[in-house]
Amino acid sequence: MKWLRWPALMLCLVVVLVAALYLRPDADLDAAIAEFKAPNSRFVSIANNTVLHIRVSGPDTGVPLVLLHGFGSSSWAWDGWVSRLPTSVRTIAVDLPCHGLTRTGDGPEANPSSPIFLTEMLDALRIQRAVIVGNSLGGATAARFAAQYPDRVAAGILVDAPRGAPPSRVKVLTSRWYSPLARLALRWSKGPEGHRDDIFWRLHRADLVRVSGDEMHTPSAAPSSIMAPTLVMQGGADPLVSRSDAEAWAHGIRRARLVIFPGLGHTPHQSDPAVTSKSALDFLIQIGLEPRS
Repeated sequence: MKWLRWPALMLCLVVVLVAALYLRPDADLDAAIAEFKAPNSRFVSIANNTVLHIRVSGPDTGVPLVLLHGFGSSSWAWDGWVSRLPTSVRTIAVDLPCHGLTRTGDGPEANPSSPIFLTEMLDALRIQRAVIVGNSLGGATAARFAAQYPDRVAAGILVDAPRGAPPSRVKVLTSRWYSPLARLALRWSKGPEGHRDDIFWRLHRADLVRVSGDEMHTPSAAPSSIMAPTLVMQGGADPLVSRSDAEAWAHGIRRARLVIFPGLGHTPHQSDPAVTSKSALDFLIQIGLEPRS
């Protein structure tokens, strides 16, 4: 029966990891806000008790860039862009519902796959039109917003945005995020990012399970329904969203351009913020949205 020892040992290890990582107490949102809010943080109350955390940089003039992160991430994912774009560019980095320092309510605004929260945020900020930028889940939401509210979108930038969410893809995505080994690596990662991401995970883990299921059943926007000029960015080595998805966006959106970044993965804006932010800025200049002081 010696052959049973290693499987039994591995099973015990998995049980210990799950108990250590999933049964820890939830984090406290007020304590997290006190620890992580930035000087440029704002908290925007919208309907049904949702309070969005956003971080605003740049002047209150010109068309702003609204930055939407991916599943399980936060507004901090865009720091590389924000620090490299000209100071004349106004950026609004959003913690999606069920993410970051956002307080998630109980209405349709609690679904980050739906553009409802984005509409209400822009109304609260008195912004009529914006450049909507989104990665992964945020990209899918940005596309839905552009399709449903064309008069509010000056331009769009879709970064590794999925075209639909087949169950197999969702399983890959959620398994990578919820894997006990991934959570263990996150807990032991050095620097403030690991600590911050772990706190955010414990703030929203139940909602993230729900969100992963919601996205599976939320129809994606039809590319032909998007009227705004759009830049489609794709990491050439993305294991989650295929290049064919990016090509479908680029070919289906009448005013779209496609840029492939060889060697970069699912979050090219984080892997190489210098190159990707320059592509975004070049695109805005080409379509006449050049930032001006």
